[in-house]
Amino acid sequence: MTGGHPERVAAAKVAGAAASSLVAPLLAALSAMLFGSRTIAIGTGLAAAVHPSFILVSADIQSETIFLPLLLGAGCLLLAATDRPSTSLALGAGALLAAAALVRPTALALAPFALAPLCDRRYPLRARAHLSGAAVLGLAAALAPWTVRNALMFHELIPVSDSWGSTFFEGNTEWTQRLYEARSRGEFEKLVLDAHRDKQARLEALGPAASQSPGRRSSALARLALEERLGDPAGTARLYARKIWQWIRPYPTPLYWPAAVLAGVGLLYTALYAAAAVGLARARRRGAALFSLAVLRRPPASPRGARKSSISSSTSPSTRSGATRPRPTFSLRQSGAWSSASPCARPTAAARSPTMAPVSSSAIRS
Repeated sequence: MTGGHPERVAAAKVAGAAASSLVAPLLAALSAMLFGSRTIAIGTGLAAAVHPSFILVSADIQSETIFLPLLLGAGCLLLAATDRPSTSLALGAGALLAAAALVRPTALALAPFALAPLCDRRYPLRARAHLSGAAVLGLAAALAPWTVRNALMFHELIPVSDSWGSTFFEGNTEWTQRLYEARSRGEFEKLVLDAHRDKQARLEALGPAASQSPGRRSSALARLALEERLGDPAGTARLYARKIWQWIRPYPTPLYWPAAVLAGVGLLYTALYAAAAVGLARARRRGAALFSLAVLRRPPASPRGARKSSISSSTSPSTRSGATRPRPTFSLRQSGAWSSASPCARPTAAARSPTMAPVSSSAIRS
């Protein structure tokens, strides 16, 4: 967004706000296709335009400003491709989903939905298979350049990022449970730093072989977390119960927001949940409504459901093109990774050696 000049913060914010401005019309378009009602579509667009979360995100340098329009655009094109039907639109849907994955690798969890046209019985199976194949082809073709780049640089198959193991580790250690139990902001921030130190120590214990191989490091971290969770079934059940609540609760974390904000946001999201339930029940396109439910039911990319960070690294494009050095963030609502995955930061001297940075809790959000 800054042409490789990280000091152009203002330009990055303007570009992000411009990209975010597409969210409201895209949601309105999706609503129109789902309900076939101009009134509902306009209402959806207006609600999105004044939605507090969208406004806050668009005012800062965050990957969501690019990720959301790309993801919503993919959904619009895929739905339109099945209505026409259109091979070109299906290809575009796959390509936009790939672009979203290059910004946020967790978008790859939605890749199976590229096969959704197969479920549309309005057309013969051959036509449906053609549309699904076009969507998958668009996804693969758009991802291929970065995957090839990773293969040439690291001599490993890394489709987008090596963040999956780090994300899984971040979400499944005892530190996550402690963070959920934090009673104050100071305690929370101290735990974040302690968790980082513990992770760094474990990374060093893996030896030079793992540190030089993104794939090996990612796999090793995932194994460590899995062993910890399998060794404590009761603790794992408690942890996942907390995750589920953090994922569905309608208000932000009390550690960083005053009571008035908690009440206001809670009322807003409760109303939105109710409107979503009514809308899904009344949508004239039952297949599309079920598709929307399937997307909503997709679990958080990291079982931890607790961290979201943007760490400078080398295996994901988002850490190589952005406005500022990646600023780690921590959220009690979303998951993320201490990883090499994110397309927005300028390449650094460490481009061949992914680095880890401590997570900051300055950007906690709902």
